Amino acid sequence: SGQQEGLSFINPSMVQNINFSAGGFQAKYGDKLSSVLDITYRKPTEMATSVDLSLLGASVTFETPLLNKKLTTISSLRYRDNSLFVNSKQIETNFRPTFIDFQTFLSYEYSDKLKFNFLGNFSKNDYNYKPISRRTRFGTIADPIELTVFYSGEEQDNYLTMFGAFSTEYKVNEQLSLTATL
Repeated sequence: SGQQEGLSFINPSMVQNINFSAGGFQAKYGDKLSSVLDITYRKPTEMATSVDLSLLGASVTFETPLLNKKLTTISSLRYRDNSLFVNSKQIETNFRPTFIDFQTFLSYEYSDKLKFNFLGNFSKNDYNYKPISRRTRFGTIADPIELTVFYSGEEQDNYLTMFGAFSTEYKVNEQLSLTATL
């Protein structure tokens, strides 16, 4: 029902552009019929820090160019606690889903023709769900009925995801660019 959704992989504070293709796309995406999510990360031009706070969480993003703008880095740490949202439903629970992730994108422009990129991601999602009771009201105005259900037990789920991707891009000329990704 979407009550336990956490942080999206797409971090809006790091992204410059997002393109989505539902299928039947060009060869640079593998020439397949499945869908593609093409994310372009921002290239920092100056040192900056942004902070975003809400009742459900917080995020901090740091970006900076280094080495005469040959090396650029943009990193973000996000935290989200959905308990305020999910505990406002019909089910009375001890439910505190928490999510934390860290993303970084490094880009080093060795020359006009050669560029190296690294994308790293760490994500930890904790779901601790202990339902207590549920109250459902139905019937008519003349004959109202209420059903109360008491629960026992709990569910504890934890997910840890980490990955890194390294790519090298070589521009042969204006019409041809070669990219290898590990």
